[in-house]
Order: sequence, then structure tokens, then C-alpha cells
Amino acid sequence: MLLTLQHAALSQQPARWPKAPSLPSAVPRSQLVVTDVIMPGSSGPKLYERLSGLKPGLKVLYISGYTDDAIFGQGSLNARIEFLQKPFTAAALSHRVREILNRVSV
Repeated sequence: MLLTLQHAALSQQPARWPKAPSLPSAVPRSQLVVTDVIMPGSSGPKLYERLSGLKPGLKVLYISGYTDDAIFGQGSLNARIEFLQKPFTAAALSHRVREILNRVSV
């Protein structure tokens, strides 16, 4: 999981993530992507769309420093997604990741 988070974090830069050669090889081993909602020149939903195309069933946790109202009110995300607002502690992130991974997909 940490490897996947590291790849996603390093590969989110708009000029890099579509071309990251090691990212597709990490996706099959991944169960969850943690990504910011809004990124310069791109978005978390676009990143997730690309990655979930490589691995159907891949789960996602979106994070953002923007408030829930700003994110959901602008239509960036729908209300059924997994979301964690910044700032958060490592314990809060770990708990949320475990919660999502333990949830049975419907």
C-alpha cells in the first residue's frame, strides 16, 4: 500500500502522471488510491479514472484542503465518494484507509 501511495504522490504532477512508466506496473498490486481532488492542471477524479481503467475495482480516497461544501457544491465529486478533509493526522488517514479496504464492494 505504501508503495502505491508513493507512486501516486510522485506521479500526480500533471506533466508526469500520464507518462509515469512505473505507475501501470504498480496498479495491479494496488487496492486503493489516495489522491487530492484538485491538482494543478488536472484532478484526482481524472487520475482515478485512468488508474481504475488499468484495474477495475480499484478503490479511491479523495483528500482536499477545500471544505466539503466547496468540493461537493461545485460538482467536483458526488456525495457517494470517500473523502477526507485536510489537515488530518496520520492516524486519521490510516483509520480511513483501513475502513475503506475492509468494506466489501457492492
